[in-house]
Amino acid sequence: MAAWNAWIIGAAIVIVALAVLATSGYPAEWISVVLGVWLFISPWVLGYTGIRDGSWSAWIFGVITVILALWALPRRHGVGQAVRPADRLDAR
Repeated sequence: MAAWNAWIIGAAIVIVALAVLATSGYPAEWISVVLGVWLFISPWVLGYTGIRDGSWSAWIFGVITVILALWALPRRHGVGQAVRPADRLDAR
C-alpha cells in the first residue's frame, strides 16, 4: 500500500508540476499543495506508520512539496515583486 501510494502520488506531483509550467493557473498550483498534504497524512490514513522508511519518506517529501508549492505561488504571479518607477501611475 505504501509503495503504491508513493508511486501514484509522486507521478501525480510530476504531472501537475509539468502542467503548472505549461499554464499559469492557480488551480494546478493548488493541486500540488493538496497532493503534498495527502502525501504527509497518508501514513496515518492508509495505516502504514509502522513502516518507518515509508512513513518518513512520505512526511519529508509531503512537507517539501507543500513548502515549494506555496513558495512558488506568489513568485509565479508577481505578488511581492517590486514595482518599477515606470510602471507606477502618475497621480499628479
